[in-house]
Amino acid sequence: RRNYTTPTSYLALLSSYTEMYREQSEAVTTNSQRYKSGIDKLNSTNTVIEELKEKIRRMQPVLAKASKQADEQTAQLKVDSAAADEVKKEVAKEESEAQVLMDDAEGIRKECQAGLDEALPALHAANKALNTLKKTDIDEIKTFKTPPSNVEKTMDAILVMLKEGDGWASAKSTLNKIDFLSRLIDYDKDSITPQLIRKLQKFMNDPDFTPDVVGGTSVPCKSLCMWVHAMFKFYHVNRKITPLRESLAVAESKVSTAEAD
Repeated sequence: RRNYTTPTSYLALLSSYTEMYREQSEAVTTNSQRYKSGIDKLNSTNTVIEELKEKIRRMQPVLAKASKQADEQTAQLKVDSAAADEVKKEVAKEESEAQVLMDDAEGIRKECQAGLDEALPALHAANKALNTLKKTDIDEIKTFKTPPSNVEKTMDAILVMLKEGDGWASAKSTLNKIDFLSRLIDYDKDSITPQLIRKLQKFMNDPDFTPDVVGGTSVPCKSLCMWVHAMFKFYHVNRKITPLRESLAVAESKVSTAEAD
């Protein structure tokens, strides 16, 4: 069978070839541009990478120095932290020791105060009673030519305290002194000696030598009897708390030293 090409079909063939050539040419151009763009980007990236490498290279000494400083600072921080912990422990120990000293001092102070609370009320009451005595009260005691037993023993105890002579004559002479009451009110309680207390003991052992019993015979002598009892009691309390006061002074000195440190 024979095939014939007409001018029309030939022109159609040329037109199809031309269109195909154009499309392929455009595709090749597009791909070439893409390739060229990719090459440019790779070159640009390589340039940036090289610049970064150079920058990193130049920064290496600085980074090494910074790393060394950081390591040194970390080590110093560890040393400082350890030193701070030691100081903290030492401070806590000293605070604990100071608290123990303060507790000891406070305990001693309370014990001293308890002793004083036991003796001082009676002493204050006795001094108050002495302050109520008037010259007429003293004269009343002196009027006795032969004093009742309770009056006599009260004055005997007073004579012991004032270190005056024995007997009713000495008692009347002592009562006649203008400073009699002031000698009792201003009596140096801390000067009471064991020897004096031993002399008073016989009066304290006497069941009738009490303010109430003596007061039944002579009201002024009741005040004097109260004073003798108060002095006697104060001596024993003071003897008990004197070493406590010394211990308190030592304890307070230690507390002051601890607080100063």
